[in-house]
Amino acid sequence: MAIDNTISDKIKPSYFAIPNKFAPSYKDPDTPTRVERSISVWTRNSQDPKNIEKYENFDRDISSYLSKIPNEVIRSIIVDLLNKKMIYMGHLAKYQSGITGTLLFNSNSDELLGIVVEINNLEIDFSDGSITRQSDVVYAIYLQYIRASILAGSEGVLKDTELLNLAEKYFNYLIVKTLKLSYLSEKQRVLFDITTSVFFNTFYARINSNIALEKAITKYCPDSLQDEVANIISAERMKRYVKFNDLFNAYYDNKAILDDPNNNVRKFLQGIKLHGYLYISTSLDYLIATACASKYNFSNIITCFIDNKLQSHIEDISISKYSNKLKYDSSTVKYF
Repeated sequence: MAIDNTISDKIKPSYFAIPNKFAPSYKDPDTPTRVERSISVWTRNSQDPKNIEKYENFDRDISSYLSKIPNEVIRSIIVDLLNKKMIYMGHLAKYQSGITGTLLFNSNSDELLGIVVEINNLEIDFSDGSITRQSDVVYAIYLQYIRASILAGSEGVLKDTELLNLAEKYFNYLIVKTLKLSYLSEKQRVLFDITTSVFFNTFYARINSNIALEKAITKYCPDSLQDEVANIISAERMKRYVKFNDLFNAYYDNKAILDDPNNNVRKFLQGIKLHGYLYISTSLDYLIATACASKYNFSNIITCFIDNKLQSHIEDISISKYSNKLKYDSSTVKYF
């Protein structure tokens, strides 16, 4: 299958996406768009009749599903992206199960250049552009849009106490549900909540471990347990847990969950499946976007649904406060 990677010299390389981390810090004017996962983007700019027909079918199938959903906000977001020709079909340069799409995002200007959906993992027939799993494609696009909004408003997001508290609560509930932790004693639950909170704030929100621990103890620890907790959990040790799977070691070391950490990693992965694990374990933008998109008929991450009221609150803030921070550069279609 031929891939058209023709692209203007103005935008290089031909593989695009944002970095796989929250709040990009680089400022390279020559290549402001960096690789998250290398993905080939099929052009919308080709005059080849077959290519035009593929995108006509692709757009039609998305529009057909949108006409059936009751959520006017999601419908208007995706219709706008379709009208701007900012949704592309793509193919991972190196196949990886579970990846449904990515962003074309200029982090220097907070401009969304486009959203790419991965044809193999979403079962899009590239021979004609038809979509079998229309709902999954629509909500994969929506998830990436939320990510873009959070990235564009990253400075404000990291100061948004309400949104961070809600995201932390979602993260906490997701682990409790997936690992079936209702059996924890009162003291274990306190140790669990504090460990989860510190990890959330250091891993996702990039807060200093000393500050994160102080906040967590104030929030979750009753006076009667403060001395005991202080002898178990230290900010210095919490600094060691820098990768996502380290969280399960932290639970064990902090006496919150006494099961083998490796077994809990496997249990968590089995519980939320590969797609959910890839999103949850990555970055704050992915975590928030997963909380928003898993409310809907998105089979890839339906395992990440926890509580409609909580997730709707996260979604409302993400859209009302941060979607207006997002800028569009729909002129990119000229180069694809």
